[in-house]
Amino acid sequence: MKYFGFLIGLVFSFASFGQIPYYNNNYSIWEESNVLVGTANNYCNRPVEIRVNIYKPVADNNTKRPVVIFVPGGAFVSTADQNQGQMNEMAQALAKRGYVAVTADYREGVHLYPYNTGYPEVLNGGFINPFADYASLYATDNDEVYRAVYRARQDLSSIIQFIKARNLQDSSSTCKFFISGHSAGAITCLATVFMDLPSERPSAANAIAPATNPSWTNKCIWELFGTCLLWQVNGPQGKDDAAYITQNPTPFNFDAPNCYQRPDLGPMKGVLYINNNYDSKVLGIAAMCGAVDSLSFINNQTNNPAIWMYHQPADIVVPFGTGKPFNSLNGFYNPAPNSNWPVLNGSGVIENYLNANNYPAAHRLWAYSGNGNTLLTHDLLPSTTVLADSIARFFGQVMDTASLCFPDSGPLPIGFNFYVTKLQGSAKLVWETNSIDMLKFEVERSSDGVQFSSIASVDFVTGETNYSYNDTYYFKHGITYYRIKELRVNSGFNYSRVQKISNSENLITHIYPIPAKDFVKVNLNLSGNTTHIEIGLFDAVGRMVWSKIIGANTSETNIPVNKLSGGLYLLKLTINGSQNEIHKIIVQ
Repeated sequence: MKYFGFLIGLVFSFASFGQIPYYNNNYSIWEESNVLVGTANNYCNRPVEIRVNIYKPVADNNTKRPVVIFVPGGAFVSTADQNQGQMNEMAQALAKRGYVAVTADYREGVHLYPYNTGYPEVLNGGFINPFADYASLYATDNDEVYRAVYRARQDLSSIIQFIKARNLQDSSSTCKFFISGHSAGAITCLATVFMDLPSERPSAANAIAPATNPSWTNKCIWELFGTCLLWQVNGPQGKDDAAYITQNPTPFNFDAPNCYQRPDLGPMKGVLYINNNYDSKVLGIAAMCGAVDSLSFINNQTNNPAIWMYHQPADIVVPFGTGKPFNSLNGFYNPAPNSNWPVLNGSGVIENYLNANNYPAAHRLWAYSGNGNTLLTHDLLPSTTVLADSIARFFGQVMDTASLCFPDSGPLPIGFNFYVTKLQGSAKLVWETNSIDMLKFEVERSSDGVQFSSIASVDFVTGETNYSYNDTYYFKHGITYYRIKELRVNSGFNYSRVQKISNSENLITHIYPIPAKDFVKVNLNLSGNTTHIEIGLFDAVGRMVWSKIIGANTSETNIPVNKLSGGLYLLKLTINGSQNEIHKIIVQ
C-alpha cells in the first residue's frame, strides 16, 4: 500500500552517510544518572521529583554538542520515567554519535470518574481481562486529560531550559536542540512545539471545579436474606485505589479532599525549573506514534522545527488517522475507557496537513507497515536501533542546513550577506563577501530544505566582493531553498544561511464540481519543459486511492470518485518527481 508522504525507511538519503553530521557511531559514552530537575505537584497535589539521565560522548573534543531529549510513553498514567528501557537505548545510540542525549521523566496520572455501583464493568472474559492495567484510563472528564498533557508539556519545557542552562557543563549547544518521544511522549513533544502561544493555553489548565473521589464498588450478583453470596467477577472495587496508589504511594493520603482540588497549573514554560535566559525552542522533533488534538495550532507557529514522524497505520493505541486512543479496548469494558478522552489526529493526518499548508520546514513520515501482529502495532518496529539510525540521519541533515544555528556552530564568513529574489522568470541569488582566501562558490538548491544538491559553481575573483547567479529552473510552484557553499584555499568551507523563495503559481487552475459525487474534473496549466507528471488522490490517513500519469500538454483530466466513501480527500500534483501542489476536495 502506498502512503502519502515520504516513506524513509532505510533509504532516507542518497548522500553517503559519512557526509551527514553526527551520524556515525564514533564514541564511547558515559552516563550521569537521575539528575534532579525540580519538584512540582502532580494531579493529586502531591509533590514529585522529576529527574533525567544524561548520556555524553567521550573524547569528541566538541564544545557545541547537539542535544536530544527522549520522552517515554505510558498514556499519561503509567510509572514510566527517565529509566524506561527503549528511550535509554535510543539515547545511548545518539550519544555514541556525538549528542548529549537525555531521557526524561514527567508528571503522570489523572483523576478517575465516579461511576455507579458495578461500573466500569468487564465484558467478554472477566476472569482473564487485565482490568487493573486499564482502570487508570477512566479520566473523570475531558479537562482531566488536557491537564495531564499540559503538565507533561510544562515538564518537558522546563527540562529543555534546564539542559540548555547546563551547556558549559555538558559542552552542548543551546540551539542544536531536538526532542523525541513515543506514544504519550510523542504527544508531549508535539504539544511542546505546536502549543507555543499564550492563546493556545487550554482552558482546562486554569483552576477548575474539584474532581470527585471515584470510590468504585462492586455489585452483588446473588443476594440471599440480605447477604451477598456472589459478587461481580473482576469488578471495579479497589481498582481505582490501585490506580491512585501507583502515582501516590503510602504514606500519601489520596482520599483526602486536597487530592481532588484542581488549581491553576501555572505558566506554559513550566514550574519545575525556570531560567529566563533560555527558551524551550527546538530545531527538530521525532514523534513516534504521536498525535495532536488541534491541527490549527500548526498554523500559528513562532518557531517551525523540522518534523520526523514514525507510525504504523494499523496502530491500535494512538490512531494513525483521526479517532480516540485505545479504541481497541472498547469491546472489553462498559463504559469504554476512552469515554472522556478527546479525538486525536495521528501522524498520517498531520503529514497531510503539513503538505497541504506548505509547512516551511523539513518533515518526513515513516508509515511502517508492521509485521502483521496486531498486538505489536504500537511498538517501535523493526527495532529501536533502526529507528535511532533514521532519527540520527534526519537530525544530522537538519543541522547540515539549519541557518538558525550558524552563530552557534561557528561564525559565518565576515561580511557574508546572501539573499534571493524572483526576477523575470528566474531566481536571482546575490551574495557579498569580504573573504580573501576563497577558491570558488557552489550554489546549492533544495526542494525541502534538507537535501541540497549543487547546481552551479562560481569562481572567486580576487578583489571582487559581489557575486550573483540566476536560476531559471527554480521550482515554479511551492518553495525553493538555496544556500551558498564557500570553498577555501585550505580545503575548508563555510555555508551561507539558507534562503528561500515561494511561488504561488497554480498549475491546477480549476477543480469542479465540489462537493463531488461521480467524478472530479481538473483543469491544468502545465509548462512544456515538464517530463514526468503524476496526479494522485489521497484519503484522510494518507492512502493513495487513485493516481494517473499525464502528459505535459494535458489541459484537463477526470478523476472517478463514485466508488469512494464520502469525506475529505487531498489531490496532489507531482512534477518531475519533486514539485508538489495540493488541493482539498470533498466527496459526497
